[in-house]
Amino acid sequence: MIPTSFAKFPAIKVRTITCVFPASLNYKRTEMKQIKLNTSLGILLLIIGLLQTSCEKFFDPGVSNALPANNAFSDVLASRASVNGLYALSQDIMNSYVILGELRADMLKITADANQDLSDIYHLVNHPGNSYFSQMKTYTLIANCNDVAYHLSEALKRGTSYDTDLHNMYAETISMRTWAYFYLLRTYGDIPYLTIDYTASGASISIKDWLAANGGVNATVDQLILDVQSIIPDFYPASQSISSTQYFNLASAYALIGEMQLWNNDYSAAIESLTSSVQTSTSRFILDADLKTTKWANIFKGDETANDEILTKILFNKAEKQENDFLTLFSDLSPNIIELEPTAAILSVLEGTYRYSGTFYSNEVSKYTRTATDPYTSDMPVILYRAADIHLMLAEAYNNLGYVEVALDLINNGSDSLFTPASMGVRGRLSLPSLTVSGVDLQDSIKNMEDLIIEERGHEMAFEGKRYFDLLRIARRRNDPNYLSDHIQLRFDNPDTTNIKNFFANQDNWYLPFE
Repeated sequence: MIPTSFAKFPAIKVRTITCVFPASLNYKRTEMKQIKLNTSLGILLLIIGLLQTSCEKFFDPGVSNALPANNAFSDVLASRASVNGLYALSQDIMNSYVILGELRADMLKITADANQDLSDIYHLVNHPGNSYFSQMKTYTLIANCNDVAYHLSEALKRGTSYDTDLHNMYAETISMRTWAYFYLLRTYGDIPYLTIDYTASGASISIKDWLAANGGVNATVDQLILDVQSIIPDFYPASQSISSTQYFNLASAYALIGEMQLWNNDYSAAIESLTSSVQTSTSRFILDADLKTTKWANIFKGDETANDEILTKILFNKAEKQENDFLTLFSDLSPNIIELEPTAAILSVLEGTYRYSGTFYSNEVSKYTRTATDPYTSDMPVILYRAADIHLMLAEAYNNLGYVEVALDLINNGSDSLFTPASMGVRGRLSLPSLTVSGVDLQDSIKNMEDLIIEERGHEMAFEGKRYFDLLRIARRRNDPNYLSDHIQLRFDNPDTTNIKNFFANQDNWYLPFE
Protein backbone atom coordinates (compact mmCIF):
# COMPACT_ATOMS: atom_id res chain seq x y z
CA MET A 1 0.00 0.00 0.00
CA ILE A 2 1.02 3.62 -0.46
CA PRO A 3 1.91 5.56 2.71
CA THR A 4 -0.49 8.43 3.24
CA SER A 5 1.14 10.54 5.92
CA PHE A 6 4.57 11.88 6.72
CA ALA A 7 5.99 14.22 9.34
CA LYS A 8 6.85 17.72 8.23
CA PHE A 9 10.28 18.02 6.70
CA PRO A 10 12.73 20.90 7.07
CA ALA A 11 13.04 23.59 4.46
CA ILE A 12 14.49 22.28 1.21
CA LYS A 13 18.25 22.51 1.23
CA VAL A 14 19.77 24.80 -1.39
CA ARG A 15 23.45 24.40 -2.17
CA THR A 16 25.75 27.36 -2.60
CA ILE A 17 27.45 26.81 -5.93
CA THR A 18 30.65 28.50 -6.99
CA CYS A 19 30.64 29.68 -10.59
CA VAL A 20 33.94 28.78 -12.21
CA PHE A 21 33.42 30.55 -15.49
CA PRO A 22 31.25 33.63 -14.97
CA ALA A 23 29.16 34.61 -17.91
CA SER A 24 26.42 37.08 -18.60
CA LEU A 25 23.08 35.53 -17.91
CA ASN A 26 20.15 35.73 -20.25
CA TYR A 27 17.68 33.14 -19.09
CA LYS A 28 14.79 32.52 -21.41
CA ARG A 29 11.31 31.80 -20.33
CA THR A 30 9.82 28.65 -21.73
CA GLU A 31 6.54 28.90 -23.53
CA MET A 32 3.49 26.99 -22.46
CA LYS A 33 2.86 23.94 -24.54
CA GLN A 34 0.20 21.32 -24.49
CA ILE A 35 1.05 17.68 -25.09
CA LYS A 36 -1.50 15.44 -26.65
CA LEU A 37 -1.63 11.96 -25.23
CA ASN A 38 -1.20 9.38 -27.91
CA THR A 39 -2.03 5.82 -26.86
CA SER A 40 -1.95 2.59 -28.77
CA LEU A 41 -5.65 2.33 -28.08
CA GLY A 42 -6.37 5.61 -29.82
CA ILE A 43 -7.62 7.28 -26.62
CA LEU A 44 -6.87 10.91 -26.12
CA LEU A 45 -7.15 11.95 -22.50
CA LEU A 46 -5.53 14.98 -20.94
CA ILE A 47 -4.77 13.84 -17.41
CA ILE A 48 -3.30 17.04 -16.25
CA GLY A 49 -2.87 20.58 -17.49
CA LEU A 50 0.83 20.34 -18.09
CA LEU A 51 2.77 22.65 -15.84
CA GLN A 52 5.16 23.81 -18.52
CA THR A 53 5.03 27.54 -18.27
CA SER A 54 7.35 30.20 -17.00
CA CYS A 55 8.88 29.62 -13.60
CA GLU A 56 6.43 31.83 -11.75
CA LYS A 57 3.35 30.23 -13.31
CA PHE A 58 4.74 26.77 -12.78
CA PHE A 59 4.88 27.34 -9.06
CA ASP A 60 1.22 28.30 -9.02
CA PRO A 61 -0.49 25.60 -11.06
CA GLY A 62 -3.96 25.89 -9.55
CA VAL A 63 -6.74 23.39 -9.04
CA SER A 64 -7.39 22.90 -12.75
CA ASN A 65 -4.19 20.92 -13.06
CA ALA A 66 -5.42 18.11 -10.84
CA LEU A 67 -5.97 14.63 -12.15
CA PRO A 68 -9.46 13.45 -13.07
CA ALA A 69 -11.62 11.77 -10.48
CA ASN A 70 -12.24 8.03 -10.08
CA ASN A 71 -14.21 7.78 -13.32
CA ALA A 72 -10.91 8.16 -15.20
CA PHE A 73 -10.16 4.63 -13.94
CA SER A 74 -13.60 3.19 -14.63
CA ASP A 75 -12.43 0.61 -17.17
CA VAL A 76 -9.22 -0.87 -18.53
CA LEU A 77 -9.03 1.53 -21.49
CA ALA A 78 -9.45 4.65 -19.37
CA SER A 79 -6.93 3.33 -16.84
CA ARG A 80 -4.44 2.64 -19.61
CA ALA A 81 -4.92 6.15 -20.97
CA SER A 82 -4.27 7.61 -17.52
CA VAL A 83 -1.00 5.69 -17.18
CA ASN A 84 -0.03 6.68 -20.72
CA GLY A 85 -0.49 10.27 -19.62
CA LEU A 86 2.41 9.76 -17.23
CA TYR A 87 4.63 8.81 -20.15
CA ALA A 88 3.52 12.05 -21.84
CA LEU A 89 4.63 13.96 -18.75
CA SER A 90 7.97 12.13 -18.81
CA GLN A 91 8.59 13.58 -22.28
CA ASP A 92 9.02 16.97 -20.62
CA ILE A 93 12.04 15.67 -18.69
CA MET A 94 13.94 14.03 -21.53
CA ASN A 95 15.59 17.16 -22.93
CA SER A 96 17.05 17.90 -19.50
CA TYR A 97 17.91 14.26 -18.85
CA VAL A 98 20.08 14.01 -21.95
CA ILE A 99 21.59 17.51 -21.67
CA LEU A 100 22.46 17.22 -17.97
CA GLY A 101 23.73 13.68 -18.42
CA GLU A 102 26.01 14.55 -21.33
CA LEU A 103 26.92 18.25 -21.43
CA ARG A 104 28.26 18.06 -17.86
CA ALA A 105 30.54 15.18 -18.84
CA ASP A 106 33.48 14.85 -21.22
CA MET A 107 32.27 14.06 -24.75
CA LEU A 108 29.92 16.92 -25.70
CA LYS A 109 30.65 20.61 -26.17
CA ILE A 110 28.84 23.77 -27.16
CA THR A 111 29.23 25.73 -30.37
CA ALA A 112 29.40 29.49 -30.71
CA ASP A 113 25.65 29.43 -31.41
CA ALA A 114 24.68 27.72 -28.14
CA ASN A 115 22.05 29.41 -26.02
CA GLN A 116 23.00 30.94 -22.68
CA ASP A 117 21.64 28.09 -20.54
CA LEU A 118 23.68 25.51 -22.45
CA SER A 119 26.73 27.73 -22.20
CA ASP A 120 26.29 28.02 -18.44
CA ILE A 121 26.02 24.24 -17.98
CA TYR A 122 29.09 23.71 -20.13
CA HIS A 123 31.11 26.27 -18.16
CA LEU A 124 30.01 24.93 -14.76
CA VAL A 125 27.87 27.96 -13.97
CA ASN A 126 25.13 26.23 -12.00
CA HIS A 127 22.52 28.96 -11.73
CA PRO A 128 19.23 27.53 -10.34
CA GLY A 129 17.20 29.46 -12.92
CA ASN A 130 18.60 27.42 -15.79
CA SER A 131 15.78 26.19 -18.04
CA TYR A 132 17.37 22.72 -18.26
CA PHE A 133 17.23 22.21 -14.50
CA SER A 134 14.18 19.98 -14.31
CA GLN A 135 13.50 19.34 -10.64
CA MET A 136 9.99 20.80 -10.63
CA LYS A 137 8.99 19.17 -13.89
CA THR A 138 10.19 15.89 -12.42
CA TYR A 139 8.20 16.43 -9.23
CA THR A 140 5.17 17.14 -11.39
CA LEU A 141 5.63 13.66 -12.86
CA ILE A 142 6.17 12.18 -9.39
CA ALA A 143 3.07 13.88 -7.99
CA ASN A 144 0.96 12.50 -10.80
CA CYS A 145 2.49 9.05 -10.45
CA ASN A 146 1.34 9.18 -6.83
CA ASP A 147 -2.17 10.14 -7.94
CA VAL A 148 -2.40 7.41 -10.56
CA ALA A 149 -0.96 4.82 -8.17
CA TYR A 150 -3.55 5.76 -5.56
CA HIS A 151 -6.47 5.43 -7.98
CA LEU A 152 -5.17 2.15 -9.37
CA SER A 153 -4.79 0.71 -5.87
CA GLU A 154 -8.32 1.84 -5.00
CA ALA A 155 -9.67 0.14 -8.13
CA LEU A 156 -7.83 -3.04 -7.15
CA LYS A 157 -9.36 -2.89 -3.67
CA ARG A 158 -12.80 -2.79 -5.24
CA GLY A 159 -11.93 -5.63 -7.59
CA THR A 160 -12.39 -5.62 -11.36
CA SER A 161 -12.48 -8.09 -14.23
CA TYR A 162 -9.13 -6.70 -15.43
CA ASP A 163 -7.10 -6.82 -12.21
CA THR A 164 -4.09 -8.34 -13.99
CA ASP A 165 -3.89 -5.31 -16.26
CA LEU A 166 -4.26 -2.94 -13.32
CA HIS A 167 -1.50 -4.68 -11.39
CA ASN A 168 0.83 -4.24 -14.36
CA MET A 169 -0.13 -0.56 -14.72
CA TYR A 170 0.50 -0.04 -11.01
CA ALA A 171 3.94 -1.62 -11.38
CA GLU A 172 4.67 0.65 -14.37
CA THR A 173 3.64 3.69 -12.36
CA ILE A 174 5.84 2.88 -9.36
CA SER A 175 8.78 2.05 -11.64
CA MET A 176 8.38 5.38 -13.45
CA ARG A 177 8.18 7.25 -10.16
CA THR A 178 11.28 5.49 -8.86
CA TRP A 179 13.22 6.22 -12.04
CA ALA A 180 12.29 9.90 -11.63
CA TYR A 181 13.42 9.94 -8.00
CA PHE A 182 16.70 8.21 -8.85
CA TYR A 183 17.33 10.74 -11.60
CA LEU A 184 16.68 13.60 -9.15
CA LEU A 185 18.83 12.05 -6.44
CA ARG A 186 21.83 11.69 -8.75
CA THR A 187 21.32 15.17 -10.20
CA TYR A 188 20.53 17.23 -7.10
CA GLY A 189 21.72 15.15 -4.14
CA ASP A 190 19.35 15.54 -1.18
CA ILE A 191 15.73 15.58 -2.37
CA PRO A 192 12.38 15.17 -0.57
CA TYR A 193 10.56 11.85 -0.93
CA LEU A 194 6.77 11.77 -1.12
CA THR A 195 4.36 9.03 -2.09
CA ILE A 196 1.16 10.75 -1.01
CA ASP A 197 -1.70 11.61 -3.35
CA TYR A 198 -1.21 15.20 -4.55
CA THR A 199 -4.84 15.58 -5.62
CA ALA A 200 -6.11 14.61 -2.19
CA SER A 201 -3.50 16.55 -0.24
CA GLY A 202 -3.54 19.98 -1.81
CA ALA A 203 -3.82 20.24 -5.55
CA SER A 204 -4.86 23.86 -5.12
CA ILE A 205 -1.34 24.78 -3.99
CA SER A 206 1.90 24.76 -5.94
CA ILE A 207 4.12 21.72 -6.27
CA LYS A 208 6.81 23.62 -4.38
CA ASP A 209 4.49 24.38 -1.45
CA TRP A 210 3.16 20.83 -1.54
CA LEU A 211 6.69 19.50 -1.20
CA ALA A 212 7.42 21.80 1.72
CA ALA A 213 4.17 20.94 3.49
CA ASN A 214 4.11 17.17 3.09
CA GLY A 215 7.60 15.74 2.65
CA GLY A 216 8.83 13.85 5.69
CA VAL A 217 12.14 12.35 4.65
CA ASN A 218 14.74 12.66 1.94
CA ALA A 219 14.86 10.05 -0.78
CA THR A 220 17.38 7.25 -0.29
CA VAL A 221 18.48 4.65 -2.77
CA ASP A 222 17.62 1.93 -0.25
CA GLN A 223 14.00 3.07 -0.14
CA LEU A 224 13.81 3.37 -3.91
CA ILE A 225 15.12 -0.18 -4.32
CA LEU A 226 12.44 -1.46 -1.95
CA ASP A 227 9.76 0.42 -3.89
CA VAL A 228 10.56 -1.38 -7.13
CA GLN A 229 11.21 -4.75 -5.53
CA SER A 230 7.75 -4.60 -3.99
CA ILE A 231 6.02 -4.38 -7.38
CA ILE A 232 8.01 -7.00 -9.30
CA PRO A 233 5.20 -9.57 -8.77
CA ASP A 234 2.68 -7.11 -10.24
CA PHE A 235 4.28 -7.07 -13.69
CA TYR A 236 3.09 -9.21 -16.54
CA PRO A 237 5.50 -12.08 -17.16
CA ALA A 238 7.94 -11.35 -19.95
CA SER A 239 5.93 -13.37 -22.45
CA GLN A 240 3.08 -10.89 -22.15
CA SER A 241 5.20 -7.76 -22.51
CA ILE A 242 7.71 -8.88 -25.09
CA SER A 243 7.14 -5.90 -27.40
CA SER A 244 6.39 -3.26 -24.79
CA THR A 245 9.55 -1.20 -25.20
CA GLN A 246 7.48 1.97 -24.84
CA TYR A 247 6.57 1.04 -21.27
CA PHE A 248 8.34 0.16 -18.07
CA ASN A 249 8.24 -3.62 -17.89
CA LEU A 250 9.68 -6.52 -15.95
CA ALA A 251 13.07 -6.33 -17.67
CA SER A 252 13.52 -2.57 -17.11
CA ALA A 253 12.29 -2.84 -13.52
CA TYR A 254 15.06 -5.34 -12.77
CA ALA A 255 17.51 -3.08 -14.63
CA LEU A 256 16.48 -0.10 -12.52
CA ILE A 257 16.94 -2.11 -9.32
CA GLY A 258 20.35 -3.32 -10.50
CA GLU A 259 21.49 0.18 -11.42
CA MET A 260 20.51 1.49 -7.98
CA GLN A 261 22.27 -1.43 -6.28
CA LEU A 262 25.39 -0.67 -8.32
CA TRP A 263 25.14 2.95 -7.14
CA ASN A 264 25.05 1.57 -3.59
CA ASN A 265 28.12 -0.63 -4.28
CA ASP A 266 26.02 -3.71 -3.51
CA TYR A 267 27.60 -5.77 -6.25
CA SER A 268 26.21 -9.23 -5.49
CA ALA A 269 22.65 -7.89 -5.39
CA ALA A 270 23.26 -5.91 -8.59
CA ILE A 271 24.44 -9.05 -10.38
CA GLU A 272 21.29 -10.90 -9.36
CA SER A 273 18.99 -8.09 -10.51
CA LEU A 274 20.79 -7.34 -13.77
CA THR A 275 20.98 -11.03 -14.65
CA SER A 276 17.23 -11.27 -14.01
CA SER A 277 16.76 -8.33 -16.39
CA VAL A 278 18.56 -10.11 -19.22
CA GLN A 279 16.86 -13.42 -18.48
CA THR A 280 13.27 -12.14 -18.55
CA SER A 281 13.37 -13.60 -22.04
CA THR A 282 15.59 -16.31 -23.49
CA SER A 283 15.63 -14.71 -26.93
CA ARG A 284 16.17 -11.03 -26.14
CA PHE A 285 18.77 -8.82 -24.47
CA ILE A 286 21.70 -11.23 -25.00
CA LEU A 287 23.74 -9.17 -27.52
CA ASP A 288 23.49 -11.74 -30.28
CA ALA A 289 23.85 -11.47 -34.05
CA ASP A 290 20.53 -9.64 -34.56
CA LEU A 291 22.22 -6.26 -34.11
CA LYS A 292 25.83 -7.01 -34.98
CA THR A 293 28.21 -4.81 -36.99
CA THR A 294 26.26 -2.60 -39.44
CA LYS A 295 22.96 -3.53 -37.80
CA TRP A 296 24.03 -1.94 -34.49
CA ALA A 297 22.88 1.47 -35.80
CA ASN A 298 19.31 0.11 -36.06
CA ILE A 299 19.03 0.45 -32.29
CA PHE A 300 18.63 4.20 -32.80
CA LYS A 301 16.93 4.31 -36.19
CA GLY A 302 13.49 2.88 -35.47
CA ASP A 303 14.14 -0.60 -36.87
CA GLU A 304 11.92 -3.27 -35.30
CA THR A 305 14.95 -5.49 -34.58
CA ALA A 306 15.85 -2.96 -31.88
CA ASN A 307 13.24 -4.65 -29.70
CA ASP A 308 15.92 -7.25 -29.01
CA GLU A 309 18.04 -4.50 -27.49
CA ILE A 310 15.74 -1.88 -25.98
CA LEU A 311 14.08 -2.54 -22.64
CA THR A 312 12.28 0.80 -22.23
CA LYS A 313 12.29 4.03 -24.20
CA ILE A 314 10.33 7.28 -24.00
CA LEU A 315 8.52 7.79 -27.28
CA PHE A 316 7.73 11.05 -29.04
CA ASN A 317 5.24 11.51 -31.89
CA LYS A 318 5.59 14.45 -34.24
CA ALA A 319 2.11 13.82 -35.67
CA GLU A 320 0.68 14.43 -32.18
CA LYS A 321 2.95 17.46 -31.64
CA GLN A 322 5.06 15.46 -29.21
CA GLU A 323 8.56 16.56 -30.16
CA ASN A 324 11.88 17.02 -28.39
CA ASP A 325 14.59 19.63 -28.83
CA PHE A 326 17.40 17.41 -30.05
CA LEU A 327 16.96 18.14 -33.75
CA THR A 328 17.22 21.87 -33.08
CA LEU A 329 20.30 21.40 -30.87
CA PHE A 330 22.25 18.77 -32.81
CA SER A 331 21.48 19.46 -36.48
CA ASP A 332 22.03 22.31 -38.91
CA LEU A 333 19.00 21.53 -41.04
CA SER A 334 17.48 24.95 -41.72
CA PRO A 335 16.31 26.79 -39.68
CA ASN A 336 18.37 24.97 -37.04
CA ILE A 337 21.89 25.93 -36.06
CA ILE A 338 24.05 23.33 -34.33
CA GLU A 339 24.39 24.28 -30.67
CA LEU A 340 25.91 21.03 -29.36
CA GLU A 341 28.52 18.84 -31.00
CA PRO A 342 30.76 15.92 -30.03
CA THR A 343 34.31 16.58 -28.93
CA ALA A 344 37.11 15.88 -31.39
CA ALA A 345 38.37 13.15 -29.06
CA ILE A 346 35.21 11.01 -29.19
CA LEU A 347 34.91 11.51 -32.96
CA SER A 348 38.48 10.31 -33.35
CA VAL A 349 38.22 7.28 -31.07
CA LEU A 350 35.06 5.99 -32.77
CA GLU A 351 36.20 6.74 -36.32
CA GLY A 352 36.43 3.60 -38.43
CA THR A 353 34.12 1.56 -36.17
CA TYR A 354 30.51 0.50 -36.63
CA ARG A 355 29.67 2.73 -33.68
CA TYR A 356 30.69 5.80 -35.64
CA SER A 357 28.06 5.46 -38.36
CA GLY A 358 25.36 4.72 -35.77
CA THR A 359 26.31 7.65 -33.54
CA PHE A 360 27.36 10.43 -35.91
CA TYR A 361 26.57 12.00 -39.24
CA SER A 362 29.56 14.24 -39.88
CA ASN A 363 29.80 16.24 -36.63
CA GLU A 364 26.12 15.73 -35.84
CA VAL A 365 24.93 13.41 -33.05
CA SER A 366 22.65 11.36 -35.29
CA LYS A 367 21.27 9.12 -32.52
CA TYR A 368 18.65 11.85 -32.08
CA THR A 369 18.24 13.25 -35.57
CA ARG A 370 18.10 10.51 -38.19
CA THR A 371 15.88 7.45 -38.58
CA ALA A 372 16.28 4.72 -41.18
CA THR A 373 13.60 6.29 -43.40
CA ASP A 374 13.66 9.99 -42.49
CA PRO A 375 16.97 11.88 -42.68
CA TYR A 376 15.83 14.39 -40.07
CA THR A 377 13.14 14.03 -37.43
CA SER A 378 12.25 15.85 -34.23
CA ASP A 379 10.59 12.93 -32.46
CA MET A 380 13.40 10.46 -31.87
CA PRO A 381 12.90 8.36 -28.72
CA VAL A 382 15.10 8.51 -25.62
CA ILE A 383 16.27 5.08 -24.53
CA LEU A 384 16.26 4.57 -20.76
CA TYR A 385 17.57 1.00 -20.69
CA ARG A 386 19.03 -1.29 -23.33
CA ALA A 387 20.86 -4.60 -23.33
CA ALA A 388 24.44 -3.31 -23.74
CA ASP A 389 23.85 -0.99 -20.78
CA ILE A 390 22.85 -3.98 -18.64
CA HIS A 391 25.87 -6.06 -19.74
CA LEU A 392 28.27 -3.23 -18.97
CA MET A 393 26.75 -2.72 -15.51
CA LEU A 394 27.06 -6.48 -14.96
CA ALA A 395 30.72 -6.29 -15.94
CA GLU A 396 31.22 -3.47 -13.44
CA ALA A 397 29.59 -5.46 -10.64
CA TYR A 398 31.53 -8.67 -11.37
CA ASN A 399 34.77 -6.74 -11.63
CA ASN A 400 34.31 -5.10 -8.23
CA LEU A 401 33.83 -8.53 -6.67
CA GLY A 402 37.20 -9.56 -8.13
CA TYR A 403 35.91 -11.50 -11.16
CA VAL A 404 37.94 -9.50 -13.63
CA GLU A 405 37.93 -12.24 -16.29
CA VAL A 406 34.14 -12.52 -16.20
CA ALA A 407 33.91 -8.76 -16.70
CA LEU A 408 36.27 -9.03 -19.67
CA ASP A 409 34.21 -11.86 -21.14
CA LEU A 410 30.98 -9.86 -20.90
CA ILE A 411 32.57 -7.06 -22.88
CA ASN A 412 34.61 -9.11 -25.32
CA ASN A 413 32.64 -12.25 -26.19
CA GLY A 414 29.48 -12.40 -24.10
CA SER A 415 30.53 -14.84 -21.34
CA ASP A 416 28.75 -17.98 -22.51
CA SER A 417 28.69 -19.33 -18.97
CA LEU A 418 26.28 -16.56 -17.92
CA PHE A 419 23.79 -16.54 -20.77
CA THR A 420 23.80 -18.52 -24.02
CA PRO A 421 26.37 -19.45 -26.66
CA ALA A 422 24.64 -16.92 -28.91
CA SER A 423 25.89 -14.04 -26.74
CA MET A 424 28.55 -12.08 -28.62
CA GLY A 425 29.59 -9.46 -26.08
CA VAL A 426 29.49 -5.67 -26.21
CA ARG A 427 32.59 -5.46 -28.43
CA GLY A 428 32.22 -8.87 -30.04
CA ARG A 429 29.03 -8.02 -31.90
CA LEU A 430 30.81 -4.97 -33.33
CA SER A 431 33.86 -7.00 -34.40
CA LEU A 432 36.08 -4.86 -32.19
CA PRO A 433 39.33 -6.35 -30.87
CA SER A 434 39.18 -7.87 -27.41
CA LEU A 435 40.33 -5.83 -24.46
CA THR A 436 42.96 -7.03 -22.00
CA VAL A 437 43.77 -5.81 -18.52
CA SER A 438 46.65 -6.20 -16.10
CA GLY A 439 47.81 -4.88 -12.75
CA VAL A 440 50.45 -5.35 -10.09
CA ASP A 441 47.86 -7.11 -7.93
CA LEU A 442 44.13 -7.92 -7.93
CA GLN A 443 43.07 -4.52 -6.60
CA ASP A 444 45.12 -2.77 -9.26
CA SER A 445 43.58 -5.01 -11.95
CA ILE A 446 40.08 -4.23 -10.63
CA LYS A 447 40.77 -0.49 -10.82
CA ASN A 448 42.24 -0.73 -14.31
CA MET A 449 39.33 -2.88 -15.47
CA GLU A 450 36.84 -0.39 -14.04
CA ASP A 451 38.52 2.34 -16.06
CA LEU A 452 38.15 0.22 -19.19
CA ILE A 453 34.46 -0.47 -18.44
CA ILE A 454 33.64 3.22 -18.01
CA GLU A 455 35.53 4.04 -21.21
CA GLU A 456 33.60 1.30 -23.00
CA ARG A 457 30.29 2.64 -21.65
CA GLY A 458 31.22 6.06 -22.99
CA HIS A 459 31.87 4.68 -26.46
CA GLU A 460 28.86 2.34 -26.61
CA MET A 461 26.34 4.70 -25.02
CA ALA A 462 27.62 8.08 -26.10
CA PHE A 463 25.04 10.88 -25.71
CA GLU A 464 22.30 8.65 -24.25
CA GLY A 465 22.11 10.63 -20.98
CA LYS A 466 24.30 8.26 -18.94
CA ARG A 467 27.80 9.68 -19.06
CA TYR A 468 27.91 12.16 -16.17
CA PHE A 469 26.12 9.71 -13.88
CA ASP A 470 28.70 7.03 -14.75
CA LEU A 471 31.57 9.37 -13.91
CA LEU A 472 29.82 10.48 -10.73
CA ARG A 473 29.25 6.88 -9.60
CA ILE A 474 32.96 6.06 -9.91
CA ALA A 475 34.04 9.33 -8.26
CA ARG A 476 31.76 8.55 -5.29
CA ARG A 477 33.01 4.97 -5.07
CA ARG A 478 36.64 6.09 -5.06
CA ASN A 479 35.97 9.27 -3.08
CA ASP A 480 38.09 11.00 -5.69
CA PRO A 481 37.16 14.50 -6.88
CA ASN A 482 40.03 14.38 -9.37
CA TYR A 483 38.32 11.52 -11.20
CA LEU A 484 35.55 13.94 -12.14
CA SER A 485 37.72 16.94 -12.84
CA ASP A 486 40.24 14.95 -14.90
CA HIS A 487 37.47 13.70 -17.19
CA ILE A 488 35.42 16.86 -17.43
CA GLN A 489 38.32 19.10 -18.39
CA LEU A 490 38.65 16.97 -21.53
CA ARG A 491 35.65 18.66 -23.11
CA PHE A 492 37.44 22.03 -23.18
CA ASP A 493 39.91 22.97 -25.88
CA ASN A 494 41.85 25.09 -23.40
CA PRO A 495 40.78 23.99 -19.91
CA ASP A 496 41.42 26.03 -16.81
CA THR A 497 42.66 22.96 -14.97
CA THR A 498 43.17 24.61 -11.59
CA ASN A 499 39.68 26.14 -11.42
CA ILE A 500 38.05 22.90 -12.57
CA LYS A 501 39.89 20.90 -9.91
CA ASN A 502 38.96 23.44 -7.25
CA PHE A 503 35.34 23.34 -8.33
CA PHE A 504 35.03 19.57 -7.96
CA ALA A 505 37.07 19.50 -4.75
CA ASN A 506 33.82 20.74 -3.17
CA GLN A 507 31.58 17.68 -3.38
CA ASP A 508 28.46 19.85 -3.20
CA ASN A 509 29.41 20.89 -6.73
CA TRP A 510 29.08 17.32 -7.93
CA TYR A 511 25.35 18.04 -7.87
CA LEU A 512 23.15 20.86 -9.10
CA PRO A 513 21.40 23.35 -6.79
CA PHE A 514 17.92 22.26 -5.74
CA GLU A 515 15.48 25.15 -5.38
